[in-house]
Amino acid sequence: MEGNEFEYGLNEFGQTVNMPAGFKGRNLRTEAVNAAKADMAASGEKFDFNFVIHAGYDESGVWQEFGEIMFQNADAITNPFGPIVAGANVPGMPNSAITRYVPWTSWYAAKSIWSSAGGGTSIQGENDGMGVFAHEFGHIMNLGDNYNNPYAIPVSRTYSGPWEIMSRGNFNGPGGSHTRWMVPSTLGASAPSHHMLRNKIKQGFLAPDQYLSLDRDKLAETGPVFADILAREVPTGSEFGREGLHGINISMVDNTPANSLNDDWRADMQRGPKWYDNYTVEVVDRIGSDSFVPDSGVLLAKTKNSESAPNIWVVDSHIEDINKVDFKRPDGSTAMLSKGDYQQLADALFKAGTGDDVVSEYTDEYNLLHFYMLDKKYDAKGALSYRVAVRHLDGAGSFTRGVSVAIGRSDFATPGKVAVYYFNVKKTGNATDLIRLNAKTVAGWEIQLQHNVIELEAGKTVSVPVYVKIPKGGKGQMQPTPTNLTFTSTSETDAGKTSTVTRRVGPGNGN
Repeated sequence: MEGNEFEYGLNEFGQTVNMPAGFKGRNLRTEAVNAAKADMAASGEKFDFNFVIHAGYDESGVWQEFGEIMFQNADAITNPFGPIVAGANVPGMPNSAITRYVPWTSWYAAKSIWSSAGGGTSIQGENDGMGVFAHEFGHIMNLGDNYNNPYAIPVSRTYSGPWEIMSRGNFNGPGGSHTRWMVPSTLGASAPSHHMLRNKIKQGFLAPDQYLSLDRDKLAETGPVFADILAREVPTGSEFGREGLHGINISMVDNTPANSLNDDWRADMQRGPKWYDNYTVEVVDRIGSDSFVPDSGVLLAKTKNSESAPNIWVVDSHIEDINKVDFKRPDGSTAMLSKGDYQQLADALFKAGTGDDVVSEYTDEYNLLHFYMLDKKYDAKGALSYRVAVRHLDGAGSFTRGVSVAIGRSDFATPGKVAVYYFNVKKTGNATDLIRLNAKTVAGWEIQLQHNVIELEAGKTVSVPVYVKIPKGGKGQMQPTPTNLTFTSTSETDAGKTSTVTRRVGPGNGN
């Protein structure tokens, strides 16, 4: 190339103020394609798109690593990381420079070229991993960026974080985002996530029979919809001996009122009312291309049909600041993840069950939808799927509902151990329903259910276990006094349909 790296790299994000005197900003994309035109024509081939790989770093992978992680402040940047022309430091120029997200980084980092794509041509540096190639190829295929400025004021929560290539899933890989400066790229950005359901549908990666397409308003007539959703990495088809769905798309007009980042960094409607057009439900497992996502479970999101960002807004099952360390500064102080960091969504996934930190339901009051994560399954080959359900809050069709409960068998326990008391729950009426379970003792003993909500077909009976920890006796008392255990089951679609029974529980046979 005719220019210096810094002439191309400082020609963006207002960085021309850091250009050494006598030099000008240049466009690498334009010049590189022009330089290659003759060779491309001589090949006799037609090219759908171009990848330009340049010597040196992609600024995205070094602005922080060769900036605030390496230096305490802009004045602490050493000469080797300052402006160098013809092998010598440029006198009178600071060693710092502007960068995309924050006021300063080292000049050495800033002179690098930020990877991008446009006009059918993508630019990558030597440190860029497969994730960056996949992300920029997404642009070539007309997918828009879906990430925020993690240091903006006011800051926004990340849109789809580590779960989507067009967001920060392109940073995934062993070692995480702060290892993306390495050449060759074998750590961060070397193992990107999948595209999320929205982008797979837009790109034609999924056939219509590979996902369930629903209408939010029609759910009020059909009643709850139930589906088994395969992990998105798991292939289906006759050649794999497996069929299944890879997600649910629910079309809607988003009725959530507009909200503001000035009031809440998690404002999903920051771009105005009626922003999103769909809900999507999919399952992620940490296998294959998703090996370096932070978790496995059910991924729920609101999506937009156009490419305006945010075009995917992941629903976070744990909305609070994740409060994790980002890096250590040179003086030994700790920098926490910003509220806008993509890793804020590391604990976003929903799961089935009642374990610690498990969130198995999500209710959207504005859009009148209730989502349930009912069960987690593995097939004979270890493929993960989740049983999920969704219902409309204002209607469940004209089906009749009903439920009854009877006391079942017991597995007794001695004090300090866990007893199991079973209840037989029967679904009456003529439609499969969602049944909410509740159990409590008069004495307030520790209790756990396997699930708070279950799916139950009409006419079917299931045995539901209730785990009760039998306390040890008090001072001078060998046995705790037995107490009453009350078990209630209620239809989610008709709260008036409920059934309750009470039984005696305690050490031994509980009498």
